Amino acid sequence: MVLSGSSVLLLCLYSIILSVDGQNFVNVAINKSYNQISKWAGQGPSSNAANGDTSGTLVVNKTCIHTDFDDTVSDRPVPTNTFHWWEVDLGRTYPVQDITVWARFNFVGNFNNRLYPFTITVDNQTCVSVTSAPSTRSLSVRCTSVMYGQVVRLTLKKTSQSLNLCEFQIFECDAGRWGDRCEYYRCGRYCAIGKCDKKTGKCSACTPGWYGEQCNKACQSHSCLLHTCHQTTGRCLKCYAGYDGHTCTECEDGFSKHNSNTCSPCSAYCKDRNCHGDTGNCMQGCVDGRHGATCNTTCSPAGCQTCHQHSGQCTACRPLYNLDPNSQCKECADGFYRKTANAVHCTECSGRCHNNTPCNKATGDCDRCPPGWEGQRCFKGKWFYFLFYQHFQLNSNRVC
Repeated sequence: MVLSGSSVLLLCLYSIILSVDGQNFVNVAINKSYNQISKWAGQGPSSNAANGDTSGTLVVNKTCIHTDFDDTVSDRPVPTNTFHWWEVDLGRTYPVQDITVWARFNFVGNFNNRLYPFTITVDNQTCVSVTSAPSTRSLSVRCTSVMYGQVVRLTLKKTSQSLNLCEFQIFECDAGRWGDRCEYYRCGRYCAIGKCDKKTGKCSACTPGWYGEQCNKACQSHSCLLHTCHQTTGRCLKCYAGYDGHTCTECEDGFSKHNSNTCSPCSAYCKDRNCHGDTGNCMQGCVDGRHGATCNTTCSPAGCQTCHQHSGQCTACRPLYNLDPNSQCKECADGFYRKTANAVHCTECSGRCHNNTPCNKATGDCDRCPPGWEGQRCFKGKWFYFLFYQHFQLNSNRVC
């Protein structure tokens, strides 16, 4: 508490009321933190202005607060030409609009001159200014609009003048009620933990599946992750795996709604798993060995390495195969042959054909064998050839 002295501020009753009457309301100013510019000797603490006593007596029961007098009588002076103030810290943000202030009661004189004129601020923002005193001890005023704040201050707009003040009350709608006069019975059904703004009814958060100021609109898609959406726009905050878009009704990359109303992974045979979100057709072609709109058909025959996505015609062959004029990979590559007509794979030639020429691709036979060899695949040696060759080699160094 800041206490020093110049003028006297006696605040006998200062009530901030968030509605008209006491029904359906609770006083949130009780048991809060209070402060004032100074305290006159012998007077009670700042909490006297919010203790529930509206009698307004100062001398006998000391139910008011009283700031110090001017420099001539104070041992802790307030500088001259200083406005005196009293304030309450509510501990958290509240909506503040309707305010009632009470002046000091006395049998022998009117103490309204120690309360008026004044200005009320909410977190240093002006709520209302009052320039003239009423004929009664109390006065109800209203901020031009609902103000949200934590610290509410009353400042006497008269320098070198004491202010006498006795009670300060802040009323808020009771649990579950809201409205300008707390006329609405309860917050929206789907407000999270049943809490809403006491003035506007706006929910601070919605339960999953709902959005809107009062959480009375259903989220637009069941594909929103955990069924939660933006409280204002209704757009999904996140989507379940495979879904995309503001309402999670579109499929994300790599997923499609092919043959169903749910997003499923694109075919593993789509190149890069890239397919159309609605049809499931592969957008970048197929992986090797597959063709079709969704690449679910194997290229044929088995010698195809790749084939046209739509026609299925071979565009490249596997190793050991050649691409024939009919875009087929049935013919073995040079140096290979099929052991049988229905053989899936090509077999390497014997390697014994004359001058390493390729064998017949259908039979594996050689067209011609090298000297000294015979047979269909040149595996059979000629004995007389090798005998003559050996004799020639042994006598090659002799002179006739």
